Amino acid sequence: MTRTRTASQRITDEVTSWPGVTAGPGRRGEFAFKLGRREIGHLHGDHAAHFSFPKELWTLLREQGRIAEHPVFPGKVGPAARSIDGDADAREVIALMRLNYERLNAHGAAPSVLEALADLAGEQYCYLTTRGRVSGRPHRIEIWFAIEGTTLYLLSGGGDRSDWVRNLRQTPAVTVEIGAGRFHGRARIVSDHGEDERARALVHDKYAGGHAGELTDWRDSALPIAVDLEGG
Repeated sequence: MTRTRTASQRITDEVTSWPGVTAGPGRRGEFAFKLGRREIGHLHGDHAAHFSFPKELWTLLREQGRIAEHPVFPGKVGPAARSIDGDADAREVIALMRLNYERLNAHGAAPSVLEALADLAGEQYCYLTTRGRVSGRPHRIEIWFAIEGTTLYLLSGGGDRSDWVRNLRQTPAVTVEIGAGRFHGRARIVSDHGEDERARALVHDKYAGGHAGELTDWRDSALPIAVDLEGG
């Protein structure tokens, strides 16, 4: 019989799979995740996660409803909390950890790119431009998306038969427009099982609540695509 993993186990398995991340108990009963000596966040059992973000990023995340004030520091900008009441919250904790991971990673994107993407994450559509594999001309589509850190996730309902997927398989360099933002990136078909599940869940959960139709079959059958983004 397969044993169901707890929220903290799922979060720990994912976050500790990232290069350079270590994890262990802290001095106040928390379970902390660190990149080098800097903490990217910590858990209090299966019910809450705590973080610290720069002022501007904290404000954006608070406005988007992704974090709450830290219970020990009410009214203070920077310390943040996220309750864990189900799978969607666990996935969001992972996304917030990833945001801090990429912000603190010396080889990651500049904070300005992360902050710009966090601000654009609520947009309804993005516009992906690939290079035509036969014509060599730009091929632009409008598509649903979700963002985790500096990675954009898309789901191809046509699988690997879609023109835009066939284009990016040949030429991974793409351009993405979200709102007023424009970014360059490299696209790839998601092959890792854990990332595959996360990509499907992120895109589905973003749109399921506001869509009249049922999206479960689309989530399960579509092909997940990741675009690792850089500045415009």
